Amino acid sequence: MLEHLRQRLIQTLADVHAITLSTYGEAGLQSTRVPCEALDIVLYALVPRTSDHLFNLETETDVTVVNNTWSLNGSAQVTPACEHPAGLDLLRLPEAAWSTVIKICPSRLTILRSDSGSPVETIDVD
Repeated sequence: MLEHLRQRLIQTLADVHAITLSTYGEAGLQSTRVPCEALDIVLYALVPRTSDHLFNLETETDVTVVNNTWSLNGSAQVTPACEHPAGLDLLRLPEAAWSTVIKICPSRLTILRSDSGSPVETIDVD
């Protein structure tokens, strides 16, 4: 990935604190608003331990994540506590006590136009 595109991706994700996570699989299509945090180009999200998202991620790691200004396609995996990045502020939220951290690695980010919601820029991640 070109460095200026990487920086654009980091800048776009930097201020996000909540996303709508969509997964599909044996539990069907699931979409839920969850808290998140971006570190570099990776998103970390808190998913309740009883969520069907976790069941879906066991067999299908492709996810779609949206907020008001962008949409992201990527792959997600459950992250064990021993692999949580140091200083992950997400773990300080009350929801962390009953949630699992998932790591979302982007493959494509589409930045949307705020007035119409139509795509204005797409960044493909290697």
